[in-house]
Amino acid sequence: MLIDREANAQGVLAKSGSMNSTCVKQDSYSSDKRQDPEECWSGIKPTVDYFRVWRCIGDVHVPYTKRSKLNDKSYKCVLLGYNDESKDYKLFDPITKRIVISRYVMFDEDANWN
Repeated sequence: MLIDREANAQGVLAKSGSMNSTCVKQDSYSSDKRQDPEECWSGIKPTVDYFRVWRCIGDVHVPYTKRSKLNDKSYKCVLLGYNDESKDYKLFDPITKRIVISRYVMFDEDANWN
C-alpha cells in the first residue's frame, strides 16, 4: 500500500496545528494561569532551575588532577550559554581568551562582566 507523502505531511501539519490551537484555547480560557507548550502537552510544568543569567560571572572548578597543592581551586569566567552536546555550561575565560566547557560552576548572578 503506497501512501502519498504530501497528503500525509499535510495531515500531520493539520494535526499539530489543531494541537497547538488547543493549547492556545486552554491558555485563553484560563486568564490567570499561563501555560507553555510543554506543560500543555504533558500536564507537567517543566523545571527551569538550571537557567542562568547570561554574561554573569562564574567560578569554574579546577579538578584535583589538574592543580597542584598551592594552585587556585577555581577561576573566574563569563557565562556564554549552554553546550549543545551535553548538559554543561559554555564559558569564556577572559585571561586566556578561550572558551571553557564545564559542568562544575558556581555562579554569581548579581555580578555582570562589563
